[in-house]
Amino acid sequence: MMGNMDHNSDQGAMNMGNIQTKEVLASNYRFAAEFPPAILHNESTYTLTITDQTTKKTALKAEVWFETSYNGSGTGKIVSEKIEPGKSGAYVYSYALHSDSAVIAAFRIVSVNNEPLPVPIEISAKQQAMSRHSGHDSGSGFRVTPYMIGGVIVMTVMMRFILR
Repeated sequence: MMGNMDHNSDQGAMNMGNIQTKEVLASNYRFAAEFPPAILHNESTYTLTITDQTTKKTALKAEVWFETSYNGSGTGKIVSEKIEPGKSGAYVYSYALHSDSAVIAAFRIVSVNNEPLPVPIEISAKQQAMSRHSGHDSGSGFRVTPYMIGGVIVMTVMMRFILR
């Protein structure tokens, strides 16, 4: 039985502030991936937890890869690295985006408990790095641009001449 539960309210949209959590249920396992917001030039920690649905224990013997690519189709790969579970049993990978281009970050699971999956499972999220200091952003989506500042200056000068 295979199902996909995506806990984002807007599937496919790039996440610019909250951790994206995605879950897949397959072959009696629950695969839960967390994709943190990417900050330009700062490492973000991506996490995958595999839980056996029967025993409710974390599966520690899985072949898991962390991959990033520009288009998600396997071509244009930036990173493809096999990862091992940490002390908590979660598969963790730290990665920093050094470009503001959108990328696909993904976990690819090939086998669990030394048993190959019929089809590798890929859990991915589209990400785009945001700057730690994003200018004059008020947090409401309104952003002051240089054109706006220039317009205010021009209007102020024009009003001074008109009101003389």
